[in-house]
Amino acid sequence: MYPNFVYSTPLCCPKRATIQRDQYAQNAGVKLNCARHFNDLAEDTIATALDAVRFHTINVGTYMNNNLPGPYPGWDV
Repeated sequence: MYPNFVYSTPLCCPKRATIQRDQYAQNAGVKLNCARHFNDLAEDTIATALDAVRFHTINVGTYMNNNLPGPYPGWDV
C-alpha cells in the first residue's frame, strides 16, 4: 500500500515513548528497547495530562519492555 514508507522509530520502546510523550524518540531520550530510559519520564505523559483533567485512561498491551508490573502513572487501569 505504501511502498516508500519509512517510520522514524522501528523499535518497540522508542515507538511507545513517542506515542506516550508526543515527542520523537531522540527527544524523549529512549533509543533502545529498554524501559529504564523511560522511567524518569513516566510522570509526564499523555496519560498523566489526561488524568490531571479527570479523564479515565486505560493502557491495553505492553507499557514498556522490561518494565515492572503497574500501576503506571496516569493510567487508571
